[in-house]
Amino acid sequence: MRNEIHSLEEELCKFLSVKSNVEAYRKIPENISPSVPNFTSGKIQEAELNTLFGVLSASSKPSDESKYSLKSKKKPSESESFFQSKHLMHEPETVATIDTGYNMFEKVQNLRNEGFWTIGQDNTMKLFSISKGSLLNLVITKSGNEPSDIAVTKSGDLVYTDYYYKSVNIVKNKEIKEVIILKNWRPNSICTTSSGDLLVILESDDEKQSKVVRYSNSSYREIQIEHSV
Repeated sequence: MRNEIHSLEEELCKFLSVKSNVEAYRKIPENISPSVPNFTSGKIQEAELNTLFGVLSASSKPSDESKYSLKSKKKPSESESFFQSKHLMHEPETVATIDTGYNMFEKVQNLRNEGFWTIGQDNTMKLFSISKGSLLNLVITKSGNEPSDIAVTKSGDLVYTDYYYKSVNIVKNKEIKEVIILKNWRPNSICTTSSGDLLVILESDDEKQSKVVRYSNSSYREIQIEHSV
């Protein structure tokens, strides 16, 4: 009993000897300097903006009032001059008729200002000049099958889908490379995004399902899938 009383006395002494430090926390520093984060803006690539939105160039036509002429620093290409010389019309006008050589013409894909790719119901893909209509290039599919669809990449390479061979192919320097090979799905329509990725519509072998798959423009791996409802 005596030991317990002695222990209680020691604890009480410790409790009574504690000094409060509340006053120390009531004093607020006179000068507070909070740290503010720094913002570093990214560099806008002018060439990429020009690719997405186009470029405005000054007209070379002289003004009627000042008689001064505005000259573009960059000399327009033959195809650009062809389109700049045309005014907006209420009714469309046929400027050229091109014989593609297809019995059944199916699809066309523009290649910047250099020309346009075409496909029909055979195993060829033809590149024609926009202004002259002449044949610039002809590519035969690797499998010999008719291409389902065509697209042009951000770098200007031709891409096509082979529905029956289940592959997506790219044409570089006149060589055809299979970049995507499928098993239970067949590629149909294809297009490119502003970032250069590929969007491909796939159909199942039994043609009962379909989905849209986004492929990376560098590794050609799946990065996004949207199934049809």
